[in-house]
Amino acid sequence: ASLVRMTLAPESGALLGSTLYVAGGIATPTATAALGFFRALDLNDPSAGWRQLPSWPGPARMLAVAGASADEFYLVSGVALHRDAQGKPMRTYLSDAFAYHPTRGWRRLADVPSPVVAAPSPAPVMSDGTMLVLGGDDGRSVHRNGPSHPGFPRTLLVIVLVLYAATASWFRVCVMLLALQLSLVGAIWLL
Repeated sequence: ASLVRMTLAPESGALLGSTLYVAGGIATPTATAALGFFRALDLNDPSAGWRQLPSWPGPARMLAVAGASADEFYLVSGVALHRDAQGKPMRTYLSDAFAYHPTRGWRRLADVPSPVVAAPSPAPVMSDGTMLVLGGDDGRSVHRNGPSHPGFPRTLLVIVLVLYAATASWFRVCVMLLALQLSLVGAIWLL
């Protein structure tokens, strides 16, 4: 059955064959709980609309890393949300990982060595199903706000993790130190 449209952000998604899968997210910027939605849209028949699918067997999340191999959709890390004493959203950084197969459903993968929140997504996946996770926020500075927050560094340490599909194991394959030139770019969109 087709689902009612709703606004989601920052959900995670990837294309598996001709089907777009979207997982998690939040409904409003002030949400104190992430969503456990998992939906699919067949791009060969978009008029059929979005299908609600069973959620992964873990916490609802946003800012997860998604990827897709030839036959599985991957959902990795992200943050769960809860309400603090003042009613504001608080993050719990997640290290779990899951794979979804359209006929077999969800399976748990090995945890990533540390959270990789908001890493580039969808993550690149090689032809053998090996997924590369390029960096991500590990949450070490999450409780530092205002003037005490270090901000974005001028260099970026990128830890490349690889999910080796044959064994469902994670490997840290390299660490890259990139120099960043931070600048503000403005754009005007003409429609």
